[in-house]
Amino acid sequence: QFPLPHSRGSSHGQTRITRRAYTDAFYTRMMDVCSRYWSELRDATGSHIFRPVGYLAIGTVGGEFLNENIHCMAVNQAPYKLLSPEEFRLKYPMLRYGDNVGGLLDMEGGVLMADKALLAMQKCNTNTNKSRKKNTYRPNPPQKSFTSHGGTLRDGETMKRVVPGEVVTVHTDKGSYRGKALILCCGPWTNQVLAHLNIRLPLKVISSYSTNLPFILFMTSWLFRCQPIRISVCYWRERTRDSHSPSQLPTFFDHQCCGGHSIYGIPSLEYPGHVKLCLHNGPAIDAELRDTADSSHEQKLLEDYVRKHFPGLEHKPSIVESCIYTMTPDTHPVLDRHPTWNN
Repeated sequence: QFPLPHSRGSSHGQTRITRRAYTDAFYTRMMDVCSRYWSELRDATGSHIFRPVGYLAIGTVGGEFLNENIHCMAVNQAPYKLLSPEEFRLKYPMLRYGDNVGGLLDMEGGVLMADKALLAMQKCNTNTNKSRKKNTYRPNPPQKSFTSHGGTLRDGETMKRVVPGEVVTVHTDKGSYRGKALILCCGPWTNQVLAHLNIRLPLKVISSYSTNLPFILFMTSWLFRCQPIRISVCYWRERTRDSHSPSQLPTFFDHQCCGGHSIYGIPSLEYPGHVKLCLHNGPAIDAELRDTADSSHEQKLLEDYVRKHFPGLEHKPSIVESCIYTMTPDTHPVLDRHPTWNN
């Protein structure tokens, strides 16, 4: 519904963490394929879309979080290094944690340059080479491929109503469109849209294709409990330049450490001399008024965390941006068909 390109969805921004270390083994398995595709996209476009800085899962030694990460890596034969509290302190002297805290280092984790990756995908179309039994990329923008097959791209339009049937009709503030199938990716607007189709998903919104069918509607954001929530994306200045650079610190995740919420971060990469460190939660928002939410409570939690565990960073963020999350109760994505209308 926003003009393309825009920064109101869930795929914008400079960086994302990528990793094989998860608490669910199927994600670790999926990363075998994902990593290969990212590499192929990088090679095909010449874009520097991945920085192999590693990923650090932080937790209590013998605790559930680290043990689940260890299990997922082990059963998938993924390379990792388990760090005892002593090894943890020696390897990352810029961090301050308790004597019972260690880590799991995923050597194949790192940083995806999100904006660059999205641009690279828009420049390349997938082409299945059956003889090689894998996808390769060729420089044919998917938008061009879509329109060459009779598709129409529309942006800057707000969906008003969906009428299901063998032919689906979508009404927007600027017109009506009909097609044999409809794909919805609505993020924080999911339940608002699905209300027309007599469905409501248990979603909680947190503020951080090639087809033979003639119609695709691609609104915004990941389908992932629907009260929107806003995430403050905070960047913290280093007291000593390069002390938290990618050569010194990997991406990291500290599970349920901050008022029952998790912390994640990326070394100083996007903004020189600044570490990206965020709370994996935020205040409830109206999706239409995402920038009016009061995030002072969440920011105070972050400041206390940084003061306690990152003494080499200033205690208040220098840069604050925002994004929106849309989460299911079990945090896994929703990818499904309508129970009545399979198109």
